[in-house]
Amino acid sequence: MVNFTKSIVCFVLVFSSLNTLAANSKNSGWFGTFSKKEISENYNAWIEAQLRYGFDQGGANQILYRTGLLHNLSQNHEIGFLYAFIQGGNLKEHRFTLQHSQKYGEWLSLHFSHRARMEARFLEDNDDDAGRFRYLIRGEGQLSSSPSLVLWNELFINTTSDSWTGDHALDRNRFFAGFKVKIFNSRSEIGYLNQYIRRNTGDISEHIVTAYFFF
Repeated sequence: MVNFTKSIVCFVLVFSSLNTLAANSKNSGWFGTFSKKEISENYNAWIEAQLRYGFDQGGANQILYRTGLLHNLSQNHEIGFLYAFIQGGNLKEHRFTLQHSQKYGEWLSLHFSHRARMEARFLEDNDDDAGRFRYLIRGEGQLSSSPSLVLWNELFINTTSDSWTGDHALDRNRFFAGFKVKIFNSRSEIGYLNQYIRRNTGDISEHIVTAYFFF
């Protein structure tokens, strides 16, 4: 598992660097609140809201709401059934997700976990539905003192070819580097996110300031 983790980390760092240099640049700010509340011993409710603001355009690019049910399979394994509504401009998307999360291993003083998602995507006023697979690997480690260092990378792979996501297998990649700060019974994660987007009209490298709050 350690060798697998090393390979994934090296790959995503090289991949993100090369694609960032080759793409057109955009600047954004993403802000989100996330809440996980216990329902019973093995079930939790998940609620989140995100605002994605485009600095270049001077307005909101996208608003996202996601909710669902999380089920603990064991101490380190969890599955989730989620629904999200996303609006960007005049486009409105309904997204249904099956999710698996797992905590595993330690390397270079970082505790690693992953999250895999399979999404069914439905755009209003468009009969061409879409599917997508997402895989996120995350490392988190305590520095000499607070805050904690957080690194993660998420790869998006289209599982369908349709009119609104295009015919590329690779949809996008996100790489995040930042810090986690504990505030009473909650935490915040603040940092830099690079989002590489594959498009027929030209690839995009989006430079994003993020502020996420978990309750």
